[in-house]
Amino acid sequence: MKWSEREEAALKKGLISLGLDSEGDIFNKLNLYARELLLWNKTHGLVGLGDDPVELVDKHILDSLAALPFIGTPETLADIGSGAGLPGIPLAICLPETRVFLVEKMGRRCDFLRNAVIVTGIADRVEVVQKTLEKSDGTFEVVTLRAFAPLPRVIDSLLDITADGGRILAYKGRVETFKEELNPAWNSSWENLKVPGLDAERNLVIIKK
Repeated sequence: MKWSEREEAALKKGLISLGLDSEGDIFNKLNLYARELLLWNKTHGLVGLGDDPVELVDKHILDSLAALPFIGTPETLADIGSGAGLPGIPLAICLPETRVFLVEKMGRRCDFLRNAVIVTGIADRVEVVQKTLEKSDGTFEVVTLRAFAPLPRVIDSLLDITADGGRILAYKGRVETFKEELNPAWNSSWENLKVPGLDAERNLVIIKK
């Protein structure tokens, strides 16, 4: 599976749809990240992909970036269970004033993350933290998670690392699949995400502390 001009064109089109820079620094860094991810994915199995590498664009990179309008410009952001760096690395590329922490417990995934932040030139403000969620320390203004665990299983640990007044942002699919996860006691809501090139329903659950 190769990254070609076709995938680059799909990425540029998607960035334009999201109102982001499709020619300069953002595109260049995302392009480097995508190439590196496809290269490592062959041996590390970092992310599930079909036969078409365009899936990396819409199902993963653009999906990660679709939440930007609801994130704002936090000083700190922690991406829990970062895995292949999704959504953490695409968000970090588009949030140059935010210090980002990629929290991942698996060593081989951390190896990729460390390499990816160097290749994309964001290592000065993006730190890879090899820990489980339960052993993570410090607090963060925004905490993100995508394809992680059901919220009831991890909410206490997530709240522990969320700063007072901060937010937990969980990437989810159809409302029917996550609505039962939400506890009425939580200060929660959700927003529909418009992901260019993706027909599947995507939502962002927002829990305020």
